[in-house]
Amino acid sequence: MPEFLKPMLRDEASVVLDMKGLEYTEKDGADAILNMTFINRTLETGEAAQDEAWETISPGGGVRFIAEVRLKMTDAASGEKVWSGNMDRVHNVYEGSYMHDAPGRAAMRDAFLDMFADFPNSSDNDSR
Repeated sequence: MPEFLKPMLRDEASVVLDMKGLEYTEKDGADAILNMTFINRTLETGEAAQDEAWETISPGGGVRFIAEVRLKMTDAASGEKVWSGNMDRVHNVYEGSYMHDAPGRAAMRDAFLDMFADFPNSSDNDSR
């Protein structure tokens, strides 16, 4: 996963999961583990792009790709899958494009809100 995406995805997932009553931690003792995997699929024909397509743009050219993030939440004790989902977005990137901005975070948060819409609130789990 591109380094600049890691904190953006972590932060936005944390905000949405917090709305569900779950707290983000990197400490031992977590109840569940959320793994996020980034997949870049170039849509452009021609020269093969590297894993990080935005770094392979030729002068005056552009790259069109699908950025996909696959998520899998597992129970920390048993390793069993608790939940999974994925989100993707088509990007058209041109030389000089800037991808590290607030609209990107907003789009990620919206995607997480959609993905976790049916995920139970932790207070719902406590009453079972």
